Amino acid sequence: MRFRSVLILLLMFFATVVPSLVVAAGPTLNIGAVNGNPGQTVTVPVTFVSNGGSFSAISVDIGFDPSKLSVAMITATPPYPTVALAASAATAATAANKSVVQSLPAAGVLRLGIFGFNSSSCNENNNPASAACNKNVIQDGVVANVIFTIAANATGTITLTNISAAADTTGSVNQVTITGTNGIILANTVTDAVC
Repeated sequence: MRFRSVLILLLMFFATVVPSLVVAAGPTLNIGAVNGNPGQTVTVPVTFVSNGGSFSAISVDIGFDPSKLSVAMITATPPYPTVALAASAATAATAANKSVVQSLPAAGVLRLGIFGFNSSSCNENNNPASAACNKNVIQDGVVANVIFTIAANATGTITLTNISAAADTTGSVNQVTITGTNGIILANTVTDAVC
């Protein structure tokens, strides 16, 4: 009888407490893996998976080894900043009327912001810094393509580190932590053909 009571208590515990401990998967932002030869330009996809959430903006810092990879730059005349031209918006971003803005805040760090502004939907203060300006939901899929040039002397696996975040669609820029995978570029070793 005592065993039955303990068993019933355990079943009640697992039926009520354990389900509340199960956490749904949050959003992910994954940096792709590609192959390329030294001296070649490669395009790395950045893929977003919402896992059922609604997100209107995404940011990611992609870390890379600047001795092995470079990004295209436009050097401007002061006071205008030098601008990275390494990424472009992809299907999932453009479908939500989003653009990709980018910068190089430090050596070996490419920062991407994926968001959009619609002046007709800005908040009552016409504040373009508010997420209310474009709360279109970003659907799952490739949100950006990042272009790197592999250095002539680079070989082996080059890691692209991923530090990302997102904003929900409430209009108040609620930052949400995103998990995801690092990317890799496999720089092939070029050998002379033997005849």
